[in-house]
Amino acid sequence: GATVFLGRLRLWGGALAIMGGAIAATYDLIDMQNAAKEKKTSLSRAFRIRFVTTLLMATGQASLTLGAAAPMLRIVAERAVLSRWSVSLGMMADISAFFAKEAVALFLRRLLLRGTGILVVASVAIAIFDDDALQKWCKRTSYRGPKFQNEKPFEDTAQELASVYGALNEVA
Repeated sequence: GATVFLGRLRLWGGALAIMGGAIAATYDLIDMQNAAKEKKTSLSRAFRIRFVTTLLMATGQASLTLGAAAPMLRIVAERAVLSRWSVSLGMMADISAFFAKEAVALFLRRLLLRGTGILVVASVAIAIFDDDALQKWCKRTSYRGPKFQNEKPFEDTAQELASVYGALNEVA
């Protein structure tokens, strides 16, 4: 009972971490494409590094999650001998047993630790090379120069004022 319950909690926690990684990777992919369109190669590279690292970390987290849930998956596979899912559950139990090995888990933890360091460095690079909120507001305001006429302007004055107020608070 407790092994199955703990395995479920580990699977749910891992699934949430994987979904968070997938969402972060999606945003990084979109930002990477936007930076490439604007010909900001350094920023695009930083987003690419963060995108790939996030995907690798999500994959590592999925592997650790399967390894942590190995006892639960083994019990479920043993109980489902006569069901139509017995082969799939048996394969999942074998895969999770591989990821539960101490050497594999240690390798995945090191991968996640190094990935965290790479994410920090890439995020600092993005903070350096990306425009701050006031620069982004200046590109979209109705007072923008001819260089930024192709940027999408604000919908109305209220949105523009809210954006400049937020930008001033962020910069200050």
